[in-house]
Amino acid sequence: MGIGKWALPYGLLFIKSYLRKKNIDAFIFDREFNQDLNNLKRSFIEFNPEVVGISAMTLQASDAKKLIKLIREWKNNTIIVVGGIHFTAKPNDGLEYGADYVITGEGEIVLHKFMNEGPPIDKKIIQGEIISNLDDIPMLRMDDIRPFISSVEEYNKQSFHIITARGCPYNCNFCLSREQRPRGLRYHSIDYIVNFINKIVSEFKINTFFITDDIFVIKPSRVKEFCEKIKILNSNNLHFSCFSHAGHGNTELYKEMLSAGFYKIKMGVEHGNDEILAIMGKNTTKVKIEKTCEQIYKSGINLHLLYVLGNIKETNETISDTVNFAIHLHKKYKASSFFSYLQPLPGAPVYKIAKRYGEYLPKKRTYESTYLSYVPFDVSVKHIIKERRRGMILGNYNGPFKSYELIKFFAFLRYKTKNIWWLKRIFLFLLHHIALKLDNLSRVLKHAFIITV
Repeated sequence: MGIGKWALPYGLLFIKSYLRKKNIDAFIFDREFNQDLNNLKRSFIEFNPEVVGISAMTLQASDAKKLIKLIREWKNNTIIVVGGIHFTAKPNDGLEYGADYVITGEGEIVLHKFMNEGPPIDKKIIQGEIISNLDDIPMLRMDDIRPFISSVEEYNKQSFHIITARGCPYNCNFCLSREQRPRGLRYHSIDYIVNFINKIVSEFKINTFFITDDIFVIKPSRVKEFCEKIKILNSNNLHFSCFSHAGHGNTELYKEMLSAGFYKIKMGVEHGNDEILAIMGKNTTKVKIEKTCEQIYKSGINLHLLYVLGNIKETNETISDTVNFAIHLHKKYKASSFFSYLQPLPGAPVYKIAKRYGEYLPKKRTYESTYLSYVPFDVSVKHIIKERRRGMILGNYNGPFKSYELIKFFAFLRYKTKNIWWLKRIFLFLLHHIALKLDNLSRVLKHAFIITV
């Protein structure tokens, strides 16, 4: 059972594909795509599994706890195994919730051993084993993917998420720590990925893909090979987006990517203050970030930049530094912006020390990145919320207004009238021109006043 959102449950699909190769049947029920518990019960009774595996991130851990209880009610002697990021970070949670075993890290190899040889006698927490060659996982079958396609189209607006590698060389303080994830990077071969994309295009007529690797461009030779081979398929007018990182790639590489159909690159800038970047463990600076933005911009690929507000040792001033930096990069390189609040998650280095530098708000804890639940001591709640709003508006605004109050007003109107599009367009067109004239008039009067004083 998967408890995830926004993309295919790849972790479970890879496990299913690997187990099938070993002649073990598996059935996937993803709670985000099918939340009806009656459907889950019917599927459970019909499949009648010997072992139930539940994977969850911290955001879904409470749901995993509820599922364990339900499964015990439906069939008490079912062996329950939990895994995923949350139970990798806090394995004892799985046992406390009622699971029989916990698998930490990657699950393909150890789950096969578990099914083939039986549960271990001497331990309840099982360390996962890595697959060195990711091509050892058989390519996913289209029949396994089909149940999720309609939801993927809805959530991602025709963008299909794919994974071509595992691992990240960095150790950001808000991500899973190095101690709890495999070292190094491992890759699917480019032929494996291109063949998979070709099958998706042929089977589902999807032509837009998002490569979700932490840093797709980290190995330029591999990116070039991908671009060369994907061009052969580009008679289907394929489009791609991916993640990059400051200091990786160059204008020539990004131009090659543009020619292969890449239209957008996302990059985790995270902050606009070098001291906070160092605390985050980003191993970069504002100068490096801007240089990479310039390279991507010159290539012709669109930029989407991600920021995190509220890390340890932040102040009101550093929060504003980040928002101002985002607005600068937007104006200079036409980069769109998205701001998250820091969520100190179990397994992240910041999780252990967060209370030393800040406090959790006195309400039910949430792990959604757009909900404020943690605030450093030197940051006011009002300021961080206000500055995030300013960044989300001015870090994405491309219109003619100079006044932030007017820009904010129109952003509010767009949000409130999003469901009455025809009236909204007429109203905003008229109001836009009136406001623009008033905005110009106010600046003329202000200028005249300054001259006459």
